[in-house]
Amino acid sequence: MCSVIGINSNRNVSERLLKGLAKLEYRGYDSAGISFLNDGAIKTIKACGKVNDLKKLVSAQENDGIIGIAHTRWATHGKVSEQNAHPHSNGEVSLIHNGIIENYREIKAALEAKGVLFYSETDSEVIMQLLNMYIKLGTTPVEAVRETLKQLKGAFAILAIFSRYPDIMLASRRHSPIAVGMGKGESFIGSDAYSISEFVDSVIYLEDEDIAVCTTDKITIFDQSGKEVERKSIQVSKEACDYTKGRFQHYMQKEIFEQPFSSRETLSRYTKNNEINLDLGSIKPDQIKKIYIIACGTSLFAGQVAKYWLAEIAKIEAEVEIASEFRYRELEPLDGSIGIFISQSGETADTIGALRFFKGAGRFTIAIVNNDQSTIARETDLCLPIYAGQETGVASTKAFTSQVIVLAAFVLKFAVERKSLPTGTAALYLEKLLEVPGRISELLNHDAEFQQLSQLISSSTSLLYIGRGTSYPIALEGALKIKELSYIHAEAIAAGELKHGSIALIDENSFVIAIAPQDRLFQKTISNIQSVAARGGKIILLSNEYGCDFAKDLCTKTITINAEEDEFSNFITPLLYAIPLQLLAYHTAVIRGNNVDQPRNLAKSVTVE
Repeated sequence: MCSVIGINSNRNVSERLLKGLAKLEYRGYDSAGISFLNDGAIKTIKACGKVNDLKKLVSAQENDGIIGIAHTRWATHGKVSEQNAHPHSNGEVSLIHNGIIENYREIKAALEAKGVLFYSETDSEVIMQLLNMYIKLGTTPVEAVRETLKQLKGAFAILAIFSRYPDIMLASRRHSPIAVGMGKGESFIGSDAYSISEFVDSVIYLEDEDIAVCTTDKITIFDQSGKEVERKSIQVSKEACDYTKGRFQHYMQKEIFEQPFSSRETLSRYTKNNEINLDLGSIKPDQIKKIYIIACGTSLFAGQVAKYWLAEIAKIEAEVEIASEFRYRELEPLDGSIGIFISQSGETADTIGALRFFKGAGRFTIAIVNNDQSTIARETDLCLPIYAGQETGVASTKAFTSQVIVLAAFVLKFAVERKSLPTGTAALYLEKLLEVPGRISELLNHDAEFQQLSQLISSSTSLLYIGRGTSYPIALEGALKIKELSYIHAEAIAAGELKHGSIALIDENSFVIAIAPQDRLFQKTISNIQSVAARGGKIILLSNEYGCDFAKDLCTKTITINAEEDEFSNFITPLLYAIPLQLLAYHTAVIRGNNVDQPRNLAKSVTVE
């Protein structure tokens, strides 16, 4: 979503603000802006497009500011325009905002009735106008922020500077992350630790309703009651600061090829001496009646893979829920149930809302996240980090495989403690799981084949992905990747559902990507493929050597995923079959000339509902 960064210093901040914005480009945006203050005057520069466009404007003007705030906007209220871009400033107050103010219309109407003029179509401007009103009444900036917060409904992270108070920068939040940190004689604020990791050794994440007053000497934090408080300081990983594309053309390409290493790192955290090394905390698996898995997007599909495993291996019912729907069902989760909340960033607004609804019912919660200091990690009873490392490409790749690995480890541990899986059998599953990094490396060696295949589908207007069992969520993930990156319409269908209506879509111009490992559902999937072939559809088949040979006469193209086909090898097929689909989407987007790392309309971290 939108990104914020602020610096209070004794030296020029504009170049570093722009550098911080560039590090946050992966979050997605459509316009950018900067305000800086010097000699009691606020100057604001804004641009539609990329940070580089803003940088050119800033470089061409006087930009000698020693305190400043900067923002990348992803449009929600109001079109993409310089007028709607942040910061919002009237010369007295300059403000940037990440989030949505749900009651902005009421606030705007009340302010307009008092003669306040608005200059944008955004919900964010009402915050600036409220702050300005309170400052004019003689309140201090901290009091102005506190009074403003009382009127706002919704989620937000805000930063503000004031011409009358040229030595302070303020930040506050509700349900959206803000990190603050001190350097040598300067203070920093960012949407996350990554944005300011180059400048600080540690950060503090504000809690809801906190107000941080940042000067060049210190950061003072006040809670909702106005009491000065101390918050936990967290060491910053300098590895994040050095994360670059290296020899790769795009971050996404790099992250696809990092999967042998990221998956090995994840496995090393959850295995020891060829055993699962995972603490279930206070969970008593034999007493659990149901598991809810709650997530959005790619994380949701990782959860759907686990649903099949939990039923087959742990012998327990699991329900996979879309986070944005779950919290509004007005039906409390069952007594004796636990909830698993999956989010790469740990800041997904819909998932946070569902988590709080679930906790409100008094149920045990588990986080599977890539950031163990995120909101979801902090608010759950048990956090299982995925240790995938920085993921900058908007379309998730290595985080997905690491999420699935953590879920696999959880399922095996849960099943053993539930006594639905003998320890010896669990060891055989784990043996296959430990092969995943090497098997991914083998698949990546065939990158040229997937690039060639992308040429075949790059001019398509619509694609259909099919699969059964754990291959169905992989089909969903494959379809999502092609949509995100290539902008080709794609749909994933459980293969057996084709005959219940969707087969009407098939004609001689249709491409169907079939995921069919040689498992117990293989013949069923082949029957569905035959139905497609009979109607002239073009089939791209992903299977093992036997499967590809068996169905080659039906297919336009076959992709061989070498694998032994038995109960234990089939356990890891979701992890292996996801890789070709990532490469297929990546190369198709490149062929079509799309921005792979920052697809249109998308944000890496969706921090508003």
